[in-house]
Amino acid sequence: MSGGPVDDAVKDAFAHGLVRLGEIRFDKSHTHAVVFFSFVCGNLCGNVNAEILTRTKSGWKLQKRCGGWVS
Repeated sequence: MSGGPVDDAVKDAFAHGLVRLGEIRFDKSHTHAVVFFSFVCGNLCGNVNAEILTRTKSGWKLQKRCGGWVS
């Protein structure tokens, strides 16, 4: 560790992070969807979630965020 500012370390981690998006799955009526995504930016930096979305007249809206972790 160089003892540099934390902000610099965070910016560097986000600049080199990896985003993964899973296949979006729909119910038979295509009114609900679930998607898995993750962002990893280092050994102790990242998050993983699954989200359930509901289709509305104005577009897809987040219904629930399930599980996941944040580091």
